Amino acid sequence: MSTALFTTGRTLVARLGHDEDLLAALTALAADEGIVVGAVQAIGALKEGRLAYYDQAGREYREFAVPGPVEIVSCSGTVSRRDGAPAVHAHLCLA
Repeated sequence: MSTALFTTGRTLVARLGHDEDLLAALTALAADEGIVVGAVQAIGALKEGRLAYYDQAGREYREFAVPGPVEIVSCSGTVSRRDGAPAVHAHLCLA
């Protein structure tokens, strides 16, 4: 196990526009704010969803569409860096 110590800093609250893409908006916010590591929580609604899961046997992510509109019942995730750029990893439950 590897560990790192981070000091809690800021709390950002954001509201996405009606036609914004959730993942793209969170990634852009992380880039604009210089976030290196962080936590994400969200609720709200989406016109439609696009989710993915990791296929362990195939060792790849597989995407699927969720026709909308849908509610985000739960969203939690992390912000980190991948190849020097912000990477958002979020788990969503839609209804």
